[in-house]
Amino acid sequence: MVFGYLRVSSELQDTESQKHQIQTYCNSNDMQIDNWLEFTISTKRNIKERGIDDLLTKLKRKDILIISELSRLGRSIKELNYIIDQLVKKKIQLICLKQNIHIKYDNGNGLDMQSKILLHVLSLVAEIERDMISERAKAGHARLKAMGIPRGNKDIGKYPREKRKKAIGYNNSLKELVTGLIEQGYNQRQIRDKLNELGISTLTGKGKWLLISVQKLLADCGLKTKRARKEKQLDDLTEKVIETIKNL
Repeated sequence: MVFGYLRVSSELQDTESQKHQIQTYCNSNDMQIDNWLEFTISTKRNIKERGIDDLLTKLKRKDILIISELSRLGRSIKELNYIIDQLVKKKIQLICLKQNIHIKYDNGNGLDMQSKILLHVLSLVAEIERDMISERAKAGHARLKAMGIPRGNKDIGKYPREKRKKAIGYNNSLKELVTGLIEQGYNQRQIRDKLNELGISTLTGKGKWLLISVQKLLADCGLKTKRARKEKQLDDLTEKVIETIKNL
């Protein structure tokens, strides 16, 4: 079976453009969509809410999945790696029109050479992405230590003015890390989740980061998230990967 996956972020958008691109491709390649899957939901939602889990369940061995562009499927290189890995395990062909990607298999049902190279490069990019975040976290911790601000200071709440002063200093020590996350397209909730995932404590060392804590952090650092930048960065990065593969 051939599946067409369509997704937009809000009710103000529609899937007709994506459907037209996929249908045009199918007409040119003597193919027919057996099942359209349409979703109106932002990429900030998890995989299950975006229908990815449902999609992976419906797809059977040797089915074909067609999408208009990679950003419709995943919100980060790490997430795309996971989704594509699940498709490969089930021998699902993936056709992505904008980036001109076609993950397919040879007669022995193994990945063809170009698909192997693509997946390898995406894995390397994801690893670099993780390393960059880790390095920014370490730099933030080092700066915090140099400023003489201990992580999880139990006595910080005794003096409100001193607490606020140190809170601003602590938040600014994380500026480099958070700036890097914003540049990768993270929104406020994703920044909150990433700080908790990395084990970075709040100044008091009590509990996890909350959305309001992240908002104060951004305000103290003079930063703002730009959600619209996320999908463009993913597209740009993917296009560079594809261009690299073509030049091998």
